[in-house]
Amino acid sequence: MAVAEEDTRVTNLLSRSVAALAATVKSAAADTVLYRTGAVAVSLRAAKGKTTFEVVDQAGLLERQESVDWIVDAADLVGPTGRITPARGHTVEETDAEGTVHVYTVNAPGKEPPYRWLDPYRTALRIHTKHTGTR
Repeated sequence: MAVAEEDTRVTNLLSRSVAALAATVKSAAADTVLYRTGAVAVSLRAAKGKTTFEVVDQAGLLERQESVDWIVDAADLVGPTGRITPARGHTVEETDAEGTVHVYTVNAPGKEPPYRWLDPYRTALRIHTKHTGTR
């Protein structure tokens, strides 16, 4: 078997494994949330996580900041005009068992991007947010 053919088989296997893992997380650990870009709202399944950022403040001190992350399938983050790219200021709304809506604003400290791709195949996103309110 040629090396290129073997590389393709490994890549296909990894791609299928990533897709299977994402499907498992979505069905077992995700809840339905509302992703808002302003006028556009998309209902999708998202798994909650967290990221700890280390940021040097203006005084030169190392500060740790924690974000609430939402892991979503990129294919689910689509509005009427196409795929939505997470941006600062967008929101994620989570409704708890008592009916309280928790609002999380897409954000990341300093120059960190507000989201990261979760896998090399760009099938899932980790969106960084901060809890900003309830209603």
